[in-house]
Amino acid sequence: MHRIVLVLLFFPLLSFAQGINFLKTSWEETLIMAEDQNKIIFVDAYTSWCAPCRMMASKIFPKKSIGDFYNQHFINVKIDMERGEGPVLANQYDVKAYPTFLFIDSEGNLLHSSLGYKEASAFIELGREALDPAKQLHVLRNKYNQGERTPSFLKTFSIALNNISDNMSDRVALQYLNTLESWENEETLAYLIPFCKDPDAPLGKYFLENTDLFSHLLGRETTKTARSNMAYYQLSQKGYQWEKEEAETVLSVILGEENIPLQKELMLQYFVQKDQYELAVLYVLKNFKAEARGNLIKSKELASFVLDNSQNSQSLKKALKILKGESKNHPQDLEAKDLETAIKAKVKSIKQNTR
Repeated sequence: MHRIVLVLLFFPLLSFAQGINFLKTSWEETLIMAEDQNKIIFVDAYTSWCAPCRMMASKIFPKKSIGDFYNQHFINVKIDMERGEGPVLANQYDVKAYPTFLFIDSEGNLLHSSLGYKEASAFIELGREALDPAKQLHVLRNKYNQGERTPSFLKTFSIALNNISDNMSDRVALQYLNTLESWENEETLAYLIPFCKDPDAPLGKYFLENTDLFSHLLGRETTKTARSNMAYYQLSQKGYQWEKEEAETVLSVILGEENIPLQKELMLQYFVQKDQYELAVLYVLKNFKAEARGNLIKSKELASFVLDNSQNSQSLKKALKILKGESKNHPQDLEAKDLETAIKAKVKSIKQNTR
């Protein structure tokens, strides 16, 4: 059985004691609860392999300010889009990238949505938008169809469209941007960043060609996060179509030289997405060996990943060598000893089965 643990190596989960209270109920029960309490449902639509999903879970959802706001205003649920009721809901609400944040009324109508990792202030602002009928998509679409084209409206409508990855979002964004004398200011670039998902689209190209400008006006970390979101989005949308060389090229162009560690993370995620587990194991052994050196926890995680995902005795022996190199300095660590025993047993079993 394959165990997808790559992001667990890098994003530990924290307690939700002071943060969002996610209920464990069926979707039908959630809808009933929303009607009884006259609240909107907030859905964290995630997958087990999604690194930004785990970053939200570890860094944002546990914050007291986030919990205070979301627990007061919403019925909150987390749904794995690849398990249980998840696939049906993913199809119903056209969820294609992760994390996706859905805001749904008690009748099951989608009111608002957004994609990607968000800092705390942006995440609270997203909740406020979902509570404001004037910013809900069906109202804005009707106004647009009736001919509304004021700059302020185009800006609001384009954001709402972008939040649900509607194909016309870039067109409306460009309509708004073309009403401006200049794009080269902090307010406009901050508006533009969420539209930069596709490196081949006009706004995505503008972002990649002007990253120095974005970094100068918005800060290096903001630009780095935008690059990361673009890379995650492209992988989730097109990773199944890519060959290895194309994946490496696209991710390298999007992320740039300053974020090689994330590129390695996403390449590992790429192999897992395509169910290429032996290639994922080889990639781990080649690219994460340095992180495991001198770190028993990392070496155990690496060895565990190889143990669970490989049927190749040579890969298993390499993982065992890495683990033993660190565990010899920690003779009391029983977990490491158990892993060593399990790897040896699997190697022996493979040999016996190939005789």
